Parts: sequence; C-alpha cells; structure tokens
Amino acid sequence: VFNGTYTLYGKSVFTGCTFNVTGDVYNIWTWGAPTATFNNCTFNTDGRALLVYQDGTTNDQTVTVKDCTFNATAAANTWNGIHVAAVSIDGSQGGTYVVNLEGNNVVDSDFNGLWQIKAGAENVTVNE
Repeated sequence: VFNGTYTLYGKSVFTGCTFNVTGDVYNIWTWGAPTATFNNCTFNTDGRALLVYQDGTTNDQTVTVKDCTFNATAAANTWNGIHVAAVSIDGSQGGTYVVNLEGNNVVDSDFNGLWQIKAGAENVTVNE
C-alpha cells in the first residue's frame, strides 16, 4: 500500500498494489521511469490517478496498465480545465510515449474514461 503521491525513477513494476491519495495531485508520476508496469493494482483517489510524463532525463517511456481498478471520490480537472481520465498522458517533453492498456481495467465514472492525451499527441501511442 502506497499512501500519497509516488514518483518513479528507473524501471518499475507494481503487482497487486494499492495507491491511496487525496489532494490536487496525481497518485503516480512516471517521471524518470523508462518503463513502468502496473498489474492488478487499485488506485483510490479523489479524481487523479496516473500521469505518464517524463522529467526530461528519460527520452522514451513505455507504461503498461493491466487489470487495474481506478476509484475516485470526485471528478478532477487538469491545470487547464480538462476533466481528468484515469491515465493521463503528457507527451509535451518530446521523445516517445507508449501506453499499453491490457486486460480488464475498471474505471469509476468520476474519471473522464480510462485514458486521455493532455499534450504532445504527436509523441504518444496508446495500445488497447
């Protein structure tokens, strides 16, 4: 169980984990992880769950989300007013971003769907 925001650096794999966070932040920032995998994890949040974004030191990222559950107690918006999806992708830092959505991911209705591209769409590939 992880309580609060968690920022990744290096290759990361989470299996059967629970992420709990409240406040105007994301649960997980992929930040400096070239690869991140979430298998059968639960995200409990007040509207923001997973942000795929790199800090400028990692040029390419691959993130896999498989059989995860995204719970929200309320809807949340991004800094520019966009209603947030469970997995938000910001490809604005350049490089490539590959997001693999596999299995049965369950998303609470307070999210704006399972995934969205916030910025830098030309750098993002989403595989469902």
